[in-house]
Amino acid sequence: MYYTYVLQSRKDGTWYTGFTVDLRKRLTEHNNGKVFSTKGRGPFTLVYYEACLNKVDAQQRERYLKSGPGKQYLKNRLKRFLSLTGFTLIEGVIALAIISTALIVGLTLAYSNLIAAQNNSDRIIATNLAREGLEVMRNIRDSNWLRREANFDKDSADGTQFYAWDDFFDSWPAYNSATCDTDGCGNYFDVKLVSNTFSTDSYAYTLEKVPSALPIKDVFACLDGTQPVCRVRIQNSVYYQIVAAGGETPFYRRIGLKPICYNSSTGKVLVDDDLNMNCGSELTGGVLTEKGDKVGVLVISNVVWQRGSKILEVQLKERLYNWQSI
Repeated sequence: MYYTYVLQSRKDGTWYTGFTVDLRKRLTEHNNGKVFSTKGRGPFTLVYYEACLNKVDAQQRERYLKSGPGKQYLKNRLKRFLSLTGFTLIEGVIALAIISTALIVGLTLAYSNLIAAQNNSDRIIATNLAREGLEVMRNIRDSNWLRREANFDKDSADGTQFYAWDDFFDSWPAYNSATCDTDGCGNYFDVKLVSNTFSTDSYAYTLEKVPSALPIKDVFACLDGTQPVCRVRIQNSVYYQIVAAGGETPFYRRIGLKPICYNSSTGKVLVDDDLNMNCGSELTGGVLTEKGDKVGVLVISNVVWQRGSKILEVQLKERLYNWQSI
């Protein structure tokens, strides 16, 4: 008799297909490491064999079982055996690698979605805070018009002084050396909530000037924590700026104001960088340049926040004009 046989290594789970005339003797040789092609992989279990009367037939079966269709034939033929013994070691490692890859991809996707959701939430909050900054400036301008029409005196101790449409500054017109210098009060401000009770008689905003002594006054200077007034806080799900009240958020807000000048003789409109918010004339290089009259204010509402090593920003702009003749 001639035998075609299939062995499975109990060491690494791999299969070996061979041909012999003495199946018992050949199995013993495999297990004793006397067969070069399987040396070091034993012990082995005989999982399948076929017996043929003709040597050539047995050799042809060996070649077939080693082929792709032959291996598929063995899997179908030994389906019951495979279901009871489970995967081979290599198949188990491959399956584990596939499952691990799928888990890593899934976790990475979930983490990416979580970060994206956090970024979207942050950007919505920051955009609303920046929009609120613009609305505060618009409200102050409109309130100034109403105060002027009502002949409201803004500083009775210093004589009758009526409000102008562009009186945006807190404690105007008193000069405060802590927040202003000889060039003016600057063009950076923090939106400060007078009270956080949100009742109809105390819910009011003012603009707090950024001290001129600070070397950097824009909103990015707030990120180091040395200027707490520009940090946005939260209480009862409401965001606002008031020092030492509510919980801290990662957001900082600061308002920038720049005058819009109109020169009637040239017809040019200029957004000036002048720190004292005036237009008028400017002497540059011995040449006197007429910038014209102030007809509006460019409001720049900036909100920044930091997530990890990333610094993010939302900036909204609006031009407020003196379109009402008062």
